[in-house]
Amino acid sequence: MFKNALIQTKIGQLSTFHRSGNPTFVFLSGIGNFPTKENFATVIEKLPAQVGVLTIDFPNVGDSSLTNQAEYTLDEWGQAFVSILELYKVTDYILIVHNISGLLALELIQTVGNCHGFIGIEPSTRAIMSEQIHYPEFTKVEEMISTVGFETYLQAISKRGMNKAQHQALWDGFYQSVAKWEAVSDEAFVFYPTLE
Repeated sequence: MFKNALIQTKIGQLSTFHRSGNPTFVFLSGIGNFPTKENFATVIEKLPAQVGVLTIDFPNVGDSSLTNQAEYTLDEWGQAFVSILELYKVTDYILIVHNISGLLALELIQTVGNCHGFIGIEPSTRAIMSEQIHYPEFTKVEEMISTVGFETYLQAISKRGMNKAQHQALWDGFYQSVAKWEAVSDEAFVFYPTLE
C-alpha cells in the first residue's frame, strides 16, 4: 500500500511517496517543477507489488515545503535524502535518477546500505551543471525547445508516453510548483542549493 508523507529534513519538508518492499526502487527527479511520483508514474505502475517504491521531491516542488535553499549545499541535500532512506529503513535498493539527482545518487550509494543498481537518465555532474561541458546531442533538443517552447515540447512528450490521467497529474504538479515559485517575492530566495 502506497503512502504519501511530508518528512521534515534540514533542507525543509520533503514530499515522499512510499511502499515497503525489497528491494526498494528509489526515484529522484531532475531540476525543475515536476514532482517525482508523477514524473515516474509510467515506470512505477509497472513494478511488481512485492518491490518497494520511494519517491522524494526536492524542496519547493510538488507538496514539499517552500524553503529558501540559499544556505544549503548539494551535499546537504544528499544528507537529507540519506535521512529519508534511513527513516524508511531502505537498505537494499535500486536508484533511478534524472539530471542533478545523479550527483545525489553518489551520496546515497556511498552512505546507504546495498545499492543493487543504478539507472541514470541524463545524469549530471558538477561540470555539466556549471556549464563547463556541453553535449552536442542536446543541440537538436535545444533548437526544438527554442522553436516550440519548453512547455509545449515537454507536454508533447508526456502526452505520447503517458495515459491521460498520468499526463494530467504530471502537469497539475508542475503548475502547483510554478504557482508556489511565482508567489515568492523575496529576491534573495534561492530554489536550489549551491554546487559547492
